[in-house]
Amino acid sequence: MRGLGELGYQLDFVKATGDRAERMLHNEVSACISSRIKNTTREKFSIFSLPHEIYLGQQLYRVAQASPLNENVLNNRGEIISLAQLFGYYPEQVLAIASGVSYGARIDQQIAELSNNNVFIRAGANRIASLMNMLLKNRIDYIISYPQDINIINQDDVHLESYTIADSPLYFIGHVSCSKTVSGQKIIESINVILQQAYLNNELYFAHEKWLLTGDLPKLRKYYQEVFNFLPSAH
Repeated sequence: MRGLGELGYQLDFVKATGDRAERMLHNEVSACISSRIKNTTREKFSIFSLPHEIYLGQQLYRVAQASPLNENVLNNRGEIISLAQLFGYYPEQVLAIASGVSYGARIDQQIAELSNNNVFIRAGANRIASLMNMLLKNRIDYIISYPQDINIINQDDVHLESYTIADSPLYFIGHVSCSKTVSGQKIIESINVILQQAYLNNELYFAHEKWLLTGDLPKLRKYYQEVFNFLPSAH
């Protein structure tokens, strides 16, 4: 699959926090970020490519404990009814989130409605590993993450419990987002050409599959076909 470098673009890779990345898209002529969820707020200052990845829906994670969650915070499918319901029963507990990161419109709204005492905002780079480290050291009680991300960094000797938040999306679609400029538009058009070619081969699919546990693969195959209209033969 061709990259932007092969199309004549000079690429400079910059590590940035979520907040800094947002500022770059506002202020730079040709800044781009991958793995972005499209929403109306972000579309005001950036341009989005076609989908380039799919993430299975986010889960609420905690370190496995002897005592199960109170049955009043779960619906009959074992899902968290809402974050407000959860912290209504556990007012001393804390959810850690990453600064400048969207968890999707529904979950973002639920987080915004929580007391500041129940939310810790973690700034800085390496957000996934940092939040996981806080969870494992019992500095916080919950994190929200994609299964793919947790599988990359989870430790074999640590058992986590995961819960779906009711009515949250089954999957999220990631896009490349570029500055809303003439230059940004041209880059997005070039990226879309590359993506349309990638949709027709197996490489993109298996780049998703390798990060998931076997139990998650049926869901991946179902949603991948919905998004990309392609599915390789089972191997």
